Amino acid sequence: MAGRRKIVFVAVTFLYLVTSATSQAQTAGRLTGTVKDPQDAVIVGAEVRVENPASADIYSAKSDGSGNYSVLQVVPATYDVKISAAGFKTELIHAVTVGLDETTTVNGILQLSQTSTEVTVIDAAPPVRSDSPEISFPIDSRSLEALPLPTRNFLQLLTLAPGVSAPLANNSAIGRNSPNVGVNGSRVTQNSYEINGVDASDISLHSFADVAVPAPETVGEVNVQTSLYDATVAGGGGSVARHVA
Repeated sequence: MAGRRKIVFVAVTFLYLVTSATSQAQTAGRLTGTVKDPQDAVIVGAEVRVENPASADIYSAKSDGSGNYSVLQVVPATYDVKISAAGFKTELIHAVTVGLDETTTVNGILQLSQTSTEVTVIDAAPPVRSDSPEISFPIDSRSLEALPLPTRNFLQLLTLAPGVSAPLANNSAIGRNSPNVGVNGSRVTQNSYEINGVDASDISLHSFADVAVPAPETVGEVNVQTSLYDATVAGGGGSVARHVA
């Protein structure tokens, strides 16, 4: 659904770290990689063009003296990555997914060329991540709309993530019935909740009792990070990222 944003819920095992790391919260992803030739030598000055076919958003970068490139503040979506350099065949990689608060690695190996040709690579993301130890569980907009939510409170879906638990919700009760979840055995008071990088949890208890709960059809993605995420997320417990309209 167009125009959606993302939501961030963070379950933190060390409560005092939540405030200090809030300023590091991100609402975009990152794309990095290394460009080399078939002999494993780095290619300096290679042009990397990142384009979203659906929205026509374009990002670009060049490889540095070590052959590395980095594209920051990339809006979460699926992109085509085009890598080119003088004297080499152009490599085009389709369907590269950039997630919320995640770093996606795309390395290029350019073949020598005397003529202007293009190599197209269609590949899917590996089932096991090798670029980060982060453990996360995304819930996309399709799941949010399809899964049963009697109270239309998407927070009740957080327990779908491994390691997240909460008391059974009473869907006949009046109100939103937001669950107070525990992540990997942490206390419910050690959680924090962010919307588009802004802390939205209860200041004193860090519970969900007073936070805003949007309609599920306005939520683009919920990313539940339960452990080992990078320094852009506060604490060492769990994290959930949300994008709303």
